[in-house]
Amino acid sequence: MFKDGFANVSGGGRIEMGGVNFVHRVPSIHIYSYSCGDLGELKKAMWVDAPEPYSACLKIEDPVGLLKTIMTQGKVLTTKTAVSTNFAAGWANLR
Repeated sequence: MFKDGFANVSGGGRIEMGGVNFVHRVPSIHIYSYSCGDLGELKKAMWVDAPEPYSACLKIEDPVGLLKTIMTQGKVLTTKTAVSTNFAAGWANLR
């Protein structure tokens, strides 16, 4: 159906499809940090003025859902242990 892919979006591009939510799922992703706030301020701090700027930005619609997924499914790469075992006390307070 989509011989050359569904869409090619780059350089801050955007797909708008009247009221449709597009959820892109990836089998494996590594998240190194999470920040929230005004997008303009975040871009300035993490991309424009940063000594080592980020090369990508994701909008996280459900940060609590992300946290729950990391805690229930995440693994620490170096030790191969569950994230929840390393942060068990803090996780117990968040449930």
